[in-house]
This record gives sequence, structure tokens and C-alpha cells, in this order.
Amino acid sequence: MAEKEGLHQRLKQAIVWLKQNKNMLQLDIAEKMGMTTVGLSRGLARCKEKNDEDFVIKFHQATDEVFSLDWLLHGTGEKFTADINKSVSQPSTPVSSPIDPSSILNAALAAQMQTIESLKSEKATLLEVHARELKAKDDLIQSLRDQLAAKDQLIAEQKARLVDYRRLIDSHEIENSYPFPVGVADGSTSQKRA
Repeated sequence: MAEKEGLHQRLKQAIVWLKQNKNMLQLDIAEKMGMTTVGLSRGLARCKEKNDEDFVIKFHQATDEVFSLDWLLHGTGEKFTADINKSVSQPSTPVSSPIDPSSILNAALAAQMQTIESLKSEKATLLEVHARELKAKDDLIQSLRDQLAAKDQLIAEQKARLVDYRRLIDSHEIENSYPFPVGVADGSTSQKRA
């Protein structure tokens, strides 16, 4: 059991060393091993219980063989391989180069300006869409008003005809052949004259 615990501890030491000296995070190691960080964590946990040589070999290859395989598996021999300086890519930004604060500020301002322009464009597009929707609604309202006006005109004409019929009936210009009593159709209270 001591050997298994030692394997787990050596792998943890290797990960810490890679992070501090080569800027390799667990995510980088996991990607090079072809797995997720959860898969890497599970593999490390398995190494606590048993010697998973396949996992250790994948780890060894994914870290560009910085650590000797004998040291990783058994804790024997040299910790690092002879070509340690050639393996594992160096960080992309050199540590010795100074960072210009004005360039950072300019980049941040440029990003903000781009965001503002994007928001302005989005606002203009939304305003156009709303304007078209309002115009369509105004056109619909006008159409409905025109229909109401036409119906009001028709109702006024029908009322005028009823008034004319009532006047004709009252003046006996129409015979008593009206099929129903006056007032039933138009709601008037006029009585037929005999």
C-alpha cells in the first residue's frame, strides 16, 4: 500500500512542479492525455488504490517525458529526464518583458468602444423593427376605422329607408299588404290605419 500512496504523491508532486515551472495546468495535462480534468482527477484517485501503469504512461507522454518513468512508477532513479529543458513548451509570454500599462488601457478602451458600437447597432435594428411594427398596427387601425365608417354609413342608409317606409305607411301610400304589423321590424309604435 505504501508504494501505491507513493505513486499518487509523486503524480501530485509532478503536477505541482509542472504548474510552477512550466505553466501547465491540470486542464493542459488532461487535454494532452485526451481526457477531461474530471477524468484526470479520477485517474489520480485510482493511482491511490492501485498501480495504474497505463495512466502513468499516458501522464508521462502528455508531460513530454519531463519526469523519468522509473521515478513516476516506482520512485527510483532520477526524478527528471536528461532533456528537461527541451521538453514541455515554455510559457507564451516571457517573464522578463515589461508590460506597458497604456497598451492594456488602450486595448480595454478599444474593446469597450467595440461593445458600445455593437450595442448602438443592435439598438438601431430594434428601433427599425419597432417602427415597422407600429406602422403595421397603425395601418390595421386605419383599416378597421374605415370598415366601421362604411358600416355606420350602411346603418344610416337603412335607418333612412325605414323612416321613408314608415312615412309611406302612415300616409297610406302603401296598401295594407304589409306582411306584419308596423313596429315589429323597426321597433316603432305606429299603428296601421284601416
